[in-house]
Amino acid sequence: MPLPARCGTRGCHSRIPGCSSPPVIATAAHIRLASAESLGGVKILRRGYNFVDGTDGQGRLDAGPFFIAFVRDPARRFVPMQRTLSNNDVIMEYLEHTGPAVFACPPGLGPGSYWGQALLES
Repeated sequence: MPLPARCGTRGCHSRIPGCSSPPVIATAAHIRLASAESLGGVKILRRGYNFVDGTDGQGRLDAGPFFIAFVRDPARRFVPMQRTLSNNDVIMEYLEHTGPAVFACPPGLGPGSYWGQALLES
């Protein structure tokens, strides 16, 4: 079901100022729990993907979602968000967590610099 038009400009999980109706998005919904508004301003840049990797030998599809997140400080940003989701998100009933990975991604190159210089010389 589409969200009401009034939600488009104020964020889909916010109560609209001056409006006494209940929130449009359920309090245990993933989009609300993962929002900066619900996490005290914590934000990450993330992108979701779907994968299909054939079947598991018994005819069950090996498929599902995964996402990539770009986070400056995983301990202060990703971990609190993941804890909130794992403790409160109703979609967790349908998910099987298989494991995370954290990689350091150096910034881009400037004139006279080399790849990874900021990371290696700090």
